[in-house]
Amino acid sequence: RGDVIQPGIVWHAPFITNIKCYTIVPQEYEVDFKVGTEDCAVTKDLQDLGMKVNVKYVYDEARIKEIAMKYGDSAITSAMRTKIQASVKAIAARYTIYEAVEKQSEISTEIGKIVTDSMTQYPIQITSVDVVNLNWSQEFDKQIKDTANRTQQVKIAEQEANIAAANAQKRVREAEANKQAEALNAEALVAKAKGEAEA
Repeated sequence: RGDVIQPGIVWHAPFITNIKCYTIVPQEYEVDFKVGTEDCAVTKDLQDLGMKVNVKYVYDEARIKEIAMKYGDSAITSAMRTKIQASVKAIAARYTIYEAVEKQSEISTEIGKIVTDSMTQYPIQITSVDVVNLNWSQEFDKQIKDTANRTQQVKIAEQEANIAAANAQKRVREAEANKQAEALNAEALVAKAKGEAEA
């Protein structure tokens, strides 16, 4: 009949009426956009960016009837997937792949705002949207590792150069100290020789 029945014991005529139950417990919906598929996003520097987006939501108790009469269960999650995918692609296009790695929380916030705003027409309340995982192509992963290795090699070379410079300065100081010591010894010998000559 389209009546909303509150929780509790309810009698109904079997085969004549049917009761559809909806939980008001928070729900979780996760979408995984894999790299190399048409679902994945593309960054500003044209790198494939995959991500897993987790949405937590609850059915709006005041609009439960709309779910049963107008949308159905799968229509809401289907709409949510479409909105998430559109927001992921729009947001990813604003960042380079390096920026995306650095600004994951910022991206998560932006996606959350777009998804929440675009789902207001549906009888749900979104409580949180989180990007729980970012991934990229194996080629880019290799490039990151190569860059990290080169950076590490440069740092090692810089440290070795600093050590060599420090050792060179140490040798210069030691040579100057030896020269001064020899000069003092020579002066002492001259003074001793003068003393002996005068004597």
